[in-house]
Amino acid sequence: MFTCSGCGLQHSDGPVCSLCKNRYDFGCAGVTETGFRKLGDRKNNWRCPKCKAGPPLSPTPNSPAISQMDSVLEQLSHINLRLAPLASLMEDIKSIKSDVISLKSSLEMAHELIDKFSSTVKSLESRIAKAEEMANDVSGLRAEITKLNQELDIRDQWARSNNIEIRGIPQKNNEDLYDLTQKIGNMCNFPVKKEDINYIARVPTRVPNVEKPIIVSFNNRYIKENFVSSSRKTRLSVSDMGFASTGYCYYRLGSNDCNYEAGCRRHHLLPLKERRQIADVVFLVKIAQNRVDSPHLLSKINMRVPYKTSRQPICLDIPQSSSNYRQNTFFIRAAKTLNSAVASTQLDLFTSSTLRFKTTLTDSWFDGSRTDP
Repeated sequence: MFTCSGCGLQHSDGPVCSLCKNRYDFGCAGVTETGFRKLGDRKNNWRCPKCKAGPPLSPTPNSPAISQMDSVLEQLSHINLRLAPLASLMEDIKSIKSDVISLKSSLEMAHELIDKFSSTVKSLESRIAKAEEMANDVSGLRAEITKLNQELDIRDQWARSNNIEIRGIPQKNNEDLYDLTQKIGNMCNFPVKKEDINYIARVPTRVPNVEKPIIVSFNNRYIKENFVSSSRKTRLSVSDMGFASTGYCYYRLGSNDCNYEAGCRRHHLLPLKERRQIADVVFLVKIAQNRVDSPHLLSKINMRVPYKTSRQPICLDIPQSSSNYRQNTFFIRAAKTLNSAVASTQLDLFTSSTLRFKTTLTDSWFDGSRTDP
């Protein structure tokens, strides 16, 4: 029995190392019993695993094997130093790889958003194109609507040209307005037949405690004119027609002409309001072009323009206390008129002539392209 130098256990048989003279069991020696028996005479040269792994017999210091080994070890140390940052580099590569993956996903999302935006832009472009087409049609439709409104206004006024309005007659229950009109005609020596009347009715009024007026529409204008002429010759009172109240009947003709603005358009005349607005714009142009007649008056509203001082007293110099010239309402009116009329024209405030401004503003009003500022 012996103690194994490898595991420290008792064994009955095992090889002995020829170098260190230690005895091992077959398991720690790394050889089987059968294989060890077959070695024969080579059993005396058998070495244990430790002696096999250890360095050989130390050669002489000047041998070439030692120098080669030192150079190899030095190179290995250099290689180890160079490979030392490799671990951190691998970690950096892993983080870069994860960043690239996230960047790839972000790019895919960005491409999806770009596709959505491109489709949205295409739809918006198509809508804008349709809106531009509609905007081109709006100006023509607006002018046509203005023209139709003017024609309807004129037709309405001409349709009312056969109407008269009778006021001052008290209202009764179950009254017959046809008989009342015939009675007025008989008293005025102008008999009126039912066939001459298109319709007749009382219309409501906003004034409280006032009799509703009677609207009589005749079939033609001549009957209306003759009826009104005969009624004006005979001044009828309400009591003459059998009413208890006192007072007189009076008549109001239906409009036989269009309203003020429509009449101005028909006769190609500018209304007073438009003339005032054009005068404001012309004066503003003169101020901008330094062609005002009385530049000293502009100092009243804190505007300075170059001018020559006259030796004689100025006739139009009005004291500030008795004038509202300092109020800036003129510039507000002129600016609104100018913006509403010449926003889309080739007019320049500093170079265009006042005649061109007048012509443009006048044409814009007659065309109906200028809105009321």
